[in-house]
Amino acid sequence: MFRRPLVQFVSSALLVLFLVVGGSVAWVTWTAREEARDDAADAATSFAQLVVSTLRVAELEHRPGVEPGARSRLDDTVARLIDESHLYRVKIWQIEDSDTARIVYSDLPEIEGKRVPVSRYLREALDTGRPVVLPVPDDEAHATEQRDGADSLEVYLTYEDADGAMAVAELYQTAQTSQRVREMLARTLPVAIGGPVLLAALSLPLTLRLSRRQARAEEARRQSVEHALQASERERRRLARLLHDGPVQDLAALSMALEQGTVPGVALDGRAAAERVRAEVGRLRTLLDDLDPVVENTGDLRNELIALARGIDGGEVGVSIEGDDLAWLDERTSGLARRCSEELLRNALTHARASEITVRWGLRGDAVCVEVVDDGVGFDPSVVSPGHHGLRLVRAAVQEAGGAMSVESGSRGSIVTLLLP
Repeated sequence: MFRRPLVQFVSSALLVLFLVVGGSVAWVTWTAREEARDDAADAATSFAQLVVSTLRVAELEHRPGVEPGARSRLDDTVARLIDESHLYRVKIWQIEDSDTARIVYSDLPEIEGKRVPVSRYLREALDTGRPVVLPVPDDEAHATEQRDGADSLEVYLTYEDADGAMAVAELYQTAQTSQRVREMLARTLPVAIGGPVLLAALSLPLTLRLSRRQARAEEARRQSVEHALQASERERRRLARLLHDGPVQDLAALSMALEQGTVPGVALDGRAAAERVRAEVGRLRTLLDDLDPVVENTGDLRNELIALARGIDGGEVGVSIEGDDLAWLDERTSGLARRCSEELLRNALTHARASEITVRWGLRGDAVCVEVVDDGVGFDPSVVSPGHHGLRLVRAAVQEAGGAMSVESGSRGSIVTLLLP
């Protein structure tokens, strides 16, 4: 019965876990990329400040009359960095004019001397003076800088050489982003997953208990609806039988007799036929009152109950109302007391075969007391006769409101007592 709430709980827990894991992976991936960019910018800054800013750009080129000492030292340093770090390509650019730059040094000598237009990233580095970090473009111009299966970053950084001349260092590094992501996920996922899993495990007993309680409540409501439908069906069939066996048969016989010109046991005249029709109409009205008693809500419960009694039995049973009216009560309590009083009175008038019925209202401690007493034939309160659900429905309504109901019955009558908070 509680499978659906349990499935909903497990589905919700899995959804939360999926969102947490997805959010953690997204956050870790973004963080790893930002850290890789920061590391690349820091490495480029250190290279510019500690290595190439102490050299003259003019001494780095291969040309006649230039001593190779500065270049040799730079070659040794770059080779060591390539072996010991994530650096794998170095270029030194000299800005020839506002639109053209020339490679004066590279660890790949064959590209030295190449002139290219100033790119927007190189322009950004010149304008801001800060490192510009970007993924290595996948184009022909960067064919020698591509690394299969690795995340690579390109860094542009302007600097001044030993003579104060402006130059640009361009460095290429493997970012190791995937490795960073794996390492960070190994540290964060156990906590990110463990938290929701532990919370779900701790919440599961409470969820099961609430699910069982909800299932019991749903079962009780279902049974209540089934009882109500069964009672309605039985009442419909009872009324159908009464109509078929009573007024319908009599009216049909009267119709046939009128067609033949005789009414059994009655002289055929308009007055006698009218009396027979009125009698059957009266029986039909009685059945309609059983279905839906017409009691006008005048605000005076005393008069309403008297009118109800007259509508059911025509005033044959003596009905007395004792105690104060219930107008001073709050609307909910007075409405419940009104409906219960009407149902108990209707039940006594219909089934008790009483000559006197008394309805009393009053206070008993902190509760409103409604008492219906009759001098009828009595009944067994533990047995619910087929088609008789009035007392059970009244008890359910009173208990739902936090009250109590007691029934005493014997051969000299019955007493039904309600206590409403």
